[in-house]
Order: sequence, then structure tokens, then C-alpha cells
Amino acid sequence: DPDGPSVIVVTENSLPRLEQLEIRFGPPADQRGATLAAYSPSRQDPEGLAEKIRDATGGAVFDDIVIMAPSAALVEESAGWLGDDGLLNIFAGVPRGTMAHLDLSKVYMAGQRWIGSSGSSLADLGYTLEKIQTRALRTESTVAAIAGLNAAKEGLQAVQDGSFPGKIVVWPQLPSLPLIPLPELAKHLPKVAAKLSPEGYWTKEAEDELLFSQLAKDSKGWG
Repeated sequence: DPDGPSVIVVTENSLPRLEQLEIRFGPPADQRGATLAAYSPSRQDPEGLAEKIRDATGGAVFDDIVIMAPSAALVEESAGWLGDDGLLNIFAGVPRGTMAHLDLSKVYMAGQRWIGSSGSSLADLGYTLEKIQTRALRTESTVAAIAGLNAAKEGLQAVQDGSFPGKIVVWPQLPSLPLIPLPELAKHLPKVAAKLSPEGYWTKEAEDELLFSQLAKDSKGWG
């Protein structure tokens, strides 16, 4: 559909990530007349989750499914929700040799397509770059936290744990800067927080203020 999907269902175990997803993507979905339904599998039993998904779609299956976790069980479960002529995008980070039980007859009898990559062509990449250059896509919205070099290990653990709904930017030249989620930035660095966008996104102005205010301090310890 050139107008995009009418219903978007997202599942995520992390409640903070799920909350941020609804905050960030709920309004754009509403503007397009689409329904965004977000659920946490960790908060209900599998049948209860399946019932909620059926309610959200009116009992229909999905045209497109994107799996963003390296789980064979998730691939198996998701494949059961895919409709005829649908596309299943399997997370490319699944370890080599991982086994999953899938009904391949759906590919040659129901026209399903299963891919194991981002699915992007060179034309897709060019299109994305154009959208970034014209500001139609705002890459700064992916920044969820900032940190200095000494907090890089803590940041890597946070990524592994799925603690944040986006990326962590690490500044090597500010080694003693702690790991700070953007929603908590005002408590630690109010002048930097004042330079965030109205939506709370990271900005070039915030980076300039961070470096200007902290470079001199960092040699004496963060604060």
C-alpha cells in the first residue's frame, strides 16, 4: 500500500523502550490515520498476547513482519502470523547455525517471501540519504543517552540489556562524563538539556554546549 500500513503492532519486553516507542511514534501514526498497538510479551501469557494482537488487527494476519531480535523461537512464532504474499524480514544477527522449524510450503504455495537482511538496495540507501539531507528523517531522534569514555563499558552493558530505546553517544574527550539518559539530562546538565529539541531529541547545539561547558571541567573531574 503506497499510503503505508493501517495497523502497526509492536512487541517489546522492555517497558521503558515500549513507552518511548509509543511517545515517539504514536503521534506520527495518528497523523497518517494508522493504528499503533504496542504490547509487552513479558507482561502476559502467550495466548493473552495473541488475543490482543488479533483484536488489534481485527483477526487479520500481517502483510509485513520485521523481527529485530536474534531468536529462533521468535522467528517460528512470527512466521505463523504472516499472510499470503507477505514479507518476513528475519534479523540478520541470528548466529550462524541457528535452527528454526518453519513451514517452507508457505513460500512456494502462498507467495511468502523470507529475507535475512535489511532488504536495502543501493537505490534504497540513496533514498534514505536524501531524506536525511532534507531533514525528512531525523537521525538525532535515535540518541537515547550520552556518556564519556570511562562509562563506555556501562553503556555497552546497557545496550546488551536493552536499557535504552536508542543509541548511546560516547565522547572520548570527556572521559569522566557518566552515562546519562536524555530524559534525565536536565538533572545533571541543565544548560545542555536546554539545547535539546522541543521533542527532547539530541541536537548539534546540545553537543556544542556539552563540549564547551565540560571540556575544561573534565580535566579536573566531571561536575
